Amino acid sequence: MNRSRFWLRNSSRERTPRQPARERRGRDAGRHQRRLHMLATLTVLAGAAVLPLGSASNAAAASGVPASDSCVATISVPGISITQSSPGLFLWVQGTLTQACNASDAKWDAHSGSHKGGSWDFAGTPTASWPLPYGSGPVGHYAALPAGAVDAAGNPVPQAQAGFAIKFGSRIQITGHRFGGYVQMRAYVSRFNWSLNGGYGAWQPSVNRNVDFYEQSHGAWVRIGSLATGADGSTGSLRVLAPVAHNFYAHVIQTTTIWGARSRTMSR
Repeated sequence: MNRSRFWLRNSSRERTPRQPARERRGRDAGRHQRRLHMLATLTVLAGAAVLPLGSASNAAAASGVPASDSCVATISVPGISITQSSPGLFLWVQGTLTQACNASDAKWDAHSGSHKGGSWDFAGTPTASWPLPYGSGPVGHYAALPAGAVDAAGNPVPQAQAGFAIKFGSRIQITGHRFGGYVQMRAYVSRFNWSLNGGYGAWQPSVNRNVDFYEQSHGAWVRIGSLATGADGSTGSLRVLAPVAHNFYAHVIQTTTIWGARSRTMSR
């Protein structure tokens, strides 16, 4: 009985006959070739993923062009207030190269509208200037326009334009008087004119200028009124309620050719 059960249990299993050794070797070789092919494909794909970065930098190096143009050369020119003059002399307009970006030579041209005023040429120096003739140079807003920049290898360097202004100076005076619980004030405005006094210039009343008046209230300055100057450079009177002593000042608004100005602080 035991033998028959043993025999039936083992005889019921079907075994797959083993393939000849030659066929097994062929099949294993095919699998090995497929694995090699997949590995080669992954290697090529990985190389393709990093190729654009390397090829771009190599191409830039080969052509002599910098790989990055994120750096832009910049210039700074402060506003100029004309408060003096002299025939035959010049007002020197200075610019500062605030960011060189490895430029060995960089140039900007100054333009006031369609008029070219002068040029700044930075050749190994952080500052450069050009002369504006007293009495005849354009006055107002200017643009500093890029005129070319290169590094030591001759490669172009990007430039940014800048703006500035050359205007006549202003002066303003504030006066006031107390009348009981009120303060009455006014302002006088003058401006420089380089055409007066034989080209040496002089201060003259500034006509039709807008003047704002301010009062200090709870630690902050508050505008309390605005008046215009007349032919004598003076404004009319501004009367404000001020039961106790307050601080005041006046500010004349700038124009396209004349700077604004702030008066001293007056306590009344």
